[in-house]
Order: sequence, then C-alpha cells, then structure tokens
Amino acid sequence: MPRLVWLTTLALALFAYGAWPASAEACSAPMPSIMVHDAPANGVVVLEFWCTIAPCALADLPDVLPVVDVLSGDTVPGEVLRKKGGGSMLRMLWLPDEPLVAGRSYEITWRPPAHFPFPQAMDYVFEALPEVDYDVTAPVVESQLDVQADATTVLSCESTYIDSCGTKTQTIPLDRRTRPVLSVYFDAGLDTFIANAFELRGAFWSGDEAPPVLGPAQGAGEGLGQTFDAAAEQYCYRVELRSLIDDSTAVHEACVPHGDLGAIETIDTTSEELARTLQNCLEPPSGYEAEWCSGTRERCAMAAANGWAAQGCADFERRCAEIEPQPQPEPPAKPGPDPGGPDRIPSPQPAGTGGGAAGSGGATPDTDEPIRFRRADDPDHPRTAKYGCSAGGPAAHGTWAALVLACVVLARRRRSAAG
Repeated sequence: MPRLVWLTTLALALFAYGAWPASAEACSAPMPSIMVHDAPANGVVVLEFWCTIAPCALADLPDVLPVVDVLSGDTVPGEVLRKKGGGSMLRMLWLPDEPLVAGRSYEITWRPPAHFPFPQAMDYVFEALPEVDYDVTAPVVESQLDVQADATTVLSCESTYIDSCGTKTQTIPLDRRTRPVLSVYFDAGLDTFIANAFELRGAFWSGDEAPPVLGPAQGAGEGLGQTFDAAAEQYCYRVELRSLIDDSTAVHEACVPHGDLGAIETIDTTSEELARTLQNCLEPPSGYEAEWCSGTRERCAMAAANGWAAQGCADFERRCAEIEPQPQPEPPAKPGPDPGGPDRIPSPQPAGTGGGAAGSGGATPDTDEPIRFRRADDPDHPRTAKYGCSAGGPAAHGTWAALVLACVVLARRRRSAAG
C-alpha cells in the first residue's frame, strides 16, 4: 500500500508539472522480427513481418515459399495465397496442397534479403496442429449501430506534457461532428486459426440507395464497419465470408433502423471544455486567450494547493493581466436634481458678482431678502402679496426666465409711481 501511495503521488506530481520523461529507451521501437505461427494441419500458415526500424516492401516477399518436413526432409508443395500489409507490418499466407501431418514440425527455408532489417538468427519452424472444421456457414454475423464523434476543426499548441518520444504538440478539438457508424462482426468471434483461413468483403449503404459492389477482401477476424455522413431511416450492409481453403462462401445482408440513435449534428466545444484542454498549452492559441487563462489558473491553483511546482505557473497571472480585458472604471455619477425641487429659481447674486440687475444688488428696497419665486398656489410669499406677481402656474415651467424679468420691471414701475 505505501508503494501504491508513493506511485500515485509521483504520477500526480508529474501531471501537475506537465512533463513526462522522454528517454530514448521509452521511445525506441522494438526489434524487428519474423513470426511463423503454428497452424492446423488442414489450415493456412501465417508469416508476420514486423519492420520496426525501416519499412518493408511486399515486393521483397517470395511468390513461392519453400517449406520442408523436418522429420523426413521432404519439401512440401503449397501456394502463397496472399501478401498483405505495408510499412511496418506485412503478412503472408501459405496453404499446403495437401493437409500436413498433425504433430510434425515444418521449417520455412526462405530467408529475407540482406537489406531487410531482420536478424538472421530467426526461428522459421512451426508445428502442424490437429485439423479443424472450416464450415464457412457456421459463423453468426452480428451488427451494431453507434454514434461516433469526430473533430472537424482543431487547434494545436505546444503542450506542457511530453510523451515518451519527446512530442509536445497537442491537438484541441473546437467542435465534434456526430456520425452514424455501423459495425459488422462475428457474434462469438472467430478462432484465430479459422479467421486466418477466411476472408471478408463487405458493402454498406443507407436509406433507399442501391447497394454498392463489395469492397476489397480483408481478414475475417477484423470485422467490417462504415461511417455515414448523414442520418437516414436505416443503414444496411452486405458481407461475404469466403474460405481460402475451398473457396466456399456465405453471404449475410440486413438493415438496421436509425431508431433512437439521436441527432446527427455538429456540436461546438464549450468554453469550459476548451479551458480544461487549453490549460495544458504553454502558450494560448490566438483568439482563445481567455479560455487559456481560465484553464491555466485552475491548473496552477491545483498545483499550488498540493505544493507542486507546475510548469508555466510562475508568471501566468502577469501574462493573463496583459491578455484578458481589464474591468473599466465606472463613469462619475451625474449630479442629482436641485435640492430645492424642480420649481425652485436660483436667487440673484449680490452686487459685484454679476448675479443681479444693475444697481439693485439683487434685493428689493423693502427687504434684504433676495427675490425668490414660488408657485402661484403659495400666497404667502411677500412679493406675491405686495406686487401681485407670481411665477407659478402651468406656464412657469417653460417661461420662468421671462417672468422673472417682467416682475422685476413691474415692481420698479410701481415704486416709481408711488414716489
């Protein structure tokens, strides 16, 4: 248990730091090899070539494969049925003209050319196993309809993580396109020996389309599948299973309804999902700085809470302050209404300030109180009672300046007449 805890802690620390060891040993490819599999006496012999250092070519494989009975030394006649594959993996299928003797060992005497990247000391001996029944009609074909989601638009960035081969590029999907996928396989699976002796060809279509021709043959143990670009009422298949031993065939055909498979659509990656993925990028992809800052902040907070020194966390806050839009200060509040209310008229200013009429000082002769005007329904104002002047009424709200001047002039005229 302590060892498990220690390993778990180490793994989490490496996760937070964002790097895994990139040793040459972890990235180095396995040694190239040739594997010759034991086979039923009445079956197909399979040779597999693993070309892990340099690619292999089908043209380098022989058209005739010499096989010798180890016990008797006799050459066993046979036929190379298929040469398949390419690049790092090739397969060759050989069928004897007559069944082999069960229990005996046989050796392939062919050796790869010098430019093949294989060690010369390889085991080319295989054993003939008891015979099996190769009834091509026996396997039961099943089908399954699923939804597959693939990215149609992606971003890439330099990741904080390094895989065992030193690769640091990370791909981030910006959306997911769902598509129907129809798979055809054998219910209980095929025994390896039987699968080696059978080939499978198939065709797929949807809706009311005409069935296409069968596709190229492939190993029966692999099954078949087809991805459709759009939804349809049903998805159909036709597969042909063929025996390499006697050329017998069995054909299976059926359609699977769309049913409750769900909508076929393009789904955009949410900002939250992007943040969780972009947090592993050393630099934010252009246009996705806000999501990168959000995800990096979460990753670095987790690292800080656990005392880890996570890569890229030293100055990300400063960088995000430069990247993310900063909140702007609120504009100053506009001044509120005059505390005297909407009907209050400012008082004229004392003499010398330019606030009142020339020589008046802004006050009446009867009082030093500045002239103030009130609404017409306020009869207590002294100017209203004495001079019969009011700035109230409905017109006061739009023409109060004119009324102020008129009342001042009227007051002076009455004083002059009284004198």
